[in-house]
Amino acid sequence: MDMKNVICALSMIMLFTATASGQIGTIDGGFQLGSGFGPGNSDGRCETIVQQSDGKLLVGGFFTEYDGDDIVRLARLNLDGSIDVNFQTGDGFTGVSAYVKAIALQSDGKILVGGNFLEYDGVTRHRIARLNADGSLDTGFDPLTGFDSDVSSIAVQPDGKIIVGGVFTKYDWQNGGGTNRSCIARLNADGSLDTSFDPGSGMGSSAGQKRVHQVIVQPDGKILACGLFTDYQDSARIIIVRLNADGTLDPSFNASNNFNQVMGFYGEAWHMELLPDGKIVIGGNFHYTGSGKGLAKLNADGSHDASFALNNGGVTAFAVQSDGKVIVSASGPYTVKRYNADGTADAGFSETTLNDWAKKMIVQADGNVTLVGHFYYNPAGIMRLTGDTPNTTGIGIVENPLAGITLYPNPAGDFLNIGNIPAGSTVKITALTGKLVYSITTGNTQTVISTAGFVNGVYMVNIENAGNVMSRKLVVNK
Repeated sequence: MDMKNVICALSMIMLFTATASGQIGTIDGGFQLGSGFGPGNSDGRCETIVQQSDGKLLVGGFFTEYDGDDIVRLARLNLDGSIDVNFQTGDGFTGVSAYVKAIALQSDGKILVGGNFLEYDGVTRHRIARLNADGSLDTGFDPLTGFDSDVSSIAVQPDGKIIVGGVFTKYDWQNGGGTNRSCIARLNADGSLDTSFDPGSGMGSSAGQKRVHQVIVQPDGKILACGLFTDYQDSARIIIVRLNADGTLDPSFNASNNFNQVMGFYGEAWHMELLPDGKIVIGGNFHYTGSGKGLAKLNADGSHDASFALNNGGVTAFAVQSDGKVIVSASGPYTVKRYNADGTADAGFSETTLNDWAKKMIVQADGNVTLVGHFYYNPAGIMRLTGDTPNTTGIGIVENPLAGITLYPNPAGDFLNIGNIPAGSTVKITALTGKLVYSITTGNTQTVISTAGFVNGVYMVNIENAGNVMSRKLVVNK
């Protein structure tokens, strides 16, 4: 066996051990991603991430591969960072300059996806589609000819109706000129347009570019939208607006007076979060009276919450913990820091430096922090940081008991060790063609597999136990 490979494998094991128990805010070495979402260029960019109730992570973006395998613009990862082989997207989302920007989960396990694409796995879907839990297209959701431009955000109402925000101006745009919907629309559960929700001119009466980057449905049925705009239905509303359930303006919410022009530009908001007390944290590249630049907290009526003050510069992504602390990714320089609930810096959270934008950040149900974006190291497109506070407002999940399994050495020579494996687990090793080359049910927590019958190449190791699945890539090089 090549000694260089042994040393490399042992070094990776030592790195995992050192970082898995590292300081809060440091990179989580237990999140094993291989090469991530491709090479260090635009092909590897990620735009969004959500966590399912079972802990798995759905990631969307521009990418066309994950750890060297063809995965086109939507991927589902297990909690250990391995690809979920039970989620099959076929040819994925395609079209000119295609990307996935929005993912929303329905209570029945189906997945709504938005962005800029024209097809999903060879079937026409213009910028919005719904998938079944296994990644196949849900043909029961038919948005006709879809939207004429990008979908940036999707939110599902309790009644199953779907709020959509983006850059678009029309729905069913290829059918008789379509129906006007400026940056926001509501669809029925089957994908048809809900005409009872009428935004009128929407964000369309102001000059220049108009974009909705995020929509949120409040518990009372009202709808928040943020992005790049200065009016809604001809009423001044800068960067953020709240709508009634029928799409009319909610005049009781107005945050416009606190946003300031700099060189004739108000800026825009990339992200917002609705807190349990009805307050709203909003982040972007705007200037805000009382909070400086980039991040602000609003009361439920849109007024400034002076208990939080943070002048962080431009904010590209953030996430609020259940204890009120805010993890923020800034632009220029690209850093990730954590702030206390009053906006002061949290010295107990290590600062991480990126080399490009983070676009979306989540606090997982286990308290760890995962972010995706345009950065292209460690590895491309995605990173997980060690957290400390469980997100008690989220859905409680149990960590996959297979997540601690180790495969070493990898690349493997004459043998492969599998450690920390629960007794009774089924191990199947397949070639990339899908051909099964090895199978065993383990009786011990340590299993040694001879690779004498393997040819040099790449394999997938799939381990199952009590409904839990772990998949890892294996390289054999004897």
